[in-house]
Amino acid sequence: VVTQDTGFDRTIATGKGLYSFDTQDEAINAIQDISSDYENHSRAAVEIANEYFSTDKVLNRILDTVGIV
Repeated sequence: VVTQDTGFDRTIATGKGLYSFDTQDEAINAIQDISSDYENHSRAAVEIANEYFSTDKVLNRILDTVGIV
């Protein structure tokens, strides 16, 4: 994943499977890095998605916050 830096990199490690960028050159460098080792970056991206964005974690927090759970 290559996405604009919004500060998430203070919470989630970047550099393997997930990159943040502020400039076009940073985005290009991230894409080149991922392309050079796609299999490992792909695996790391899946691990990050499961750790931080799985519905088991995110949806339950949202439902709890709005008082449904």
